[in-house]
Amino acid sequence: MKNMIKTAGLILMLVGAAHCAENAGQAEPELKKGAFDLSFKGGTPAELLAAMEKAAAAFVRQPEPLNAVVPPELADVRIPPMELRGVTPVSVFETLTFLDQSMRWIPARGGIWVLTQRDVERRTQVFYIGHLLKKFKVDDITTAVKTVWQMGGKEGKAELKYHEDTQLLIARAQPSQVGAVSEVISQLQMAVEPLQAKGSNALAK
Repeated sequence: MKNMIKTAGLILMLVGAAHCAENAGQAEPELKKGAFDLSFKGGTPAELLAAMEKAAAAFVRQPEPLNAVVPPELADVRIPPMELRGVTPVSVFETLTFLDQSMRWIPARGGIWVLTQRDVERRTQVFYIGHLLKKFKVDDITTAVKTVWQMGGKEGKAELKYHEDTQLLIARAQPSQVGAVSEVISQLQMAVEPLQAKGSNALAK
């Protein structure tokens, strides 16, 4: 009889221990394999990759190697700041692809990620710049436009050509880039208007 009581007590203890272990597992779920916390202030793709490698090394004893390819034309694109918890390289790249409609990270063979540019429909627009040539050279105007494009990180396949006979500047690019051309020309116009006003005053005298 005593042996039966001891056996029953042992069974209850084992069941109770298993139940506690199960509840403990539910209360504190294990993070995904290779997960880490990422604090990124924003920057280029190379800076993001460096931040991810540093974060992974701080959280994982033997982190998986991070292999990524960034084409030269996309090396200066800007990636926004982010504060993420319990993420993996896969979830970071997938999130960035979802957020940025112009760029995407594509998984390739061997666990390599490749940054590519989405095919965005371009449009063509023509701008007359003859009135600006009284103060600026054509190269000054086109350089200003390209500088704005580069700062936006979206120069990509944008094209800009000048037709000398008609003094037309022809832009073929994404809608936002075409809008940037219009903005640059409007700002340069403000520098030309004082010259036009001065010439009109001289004629009046």
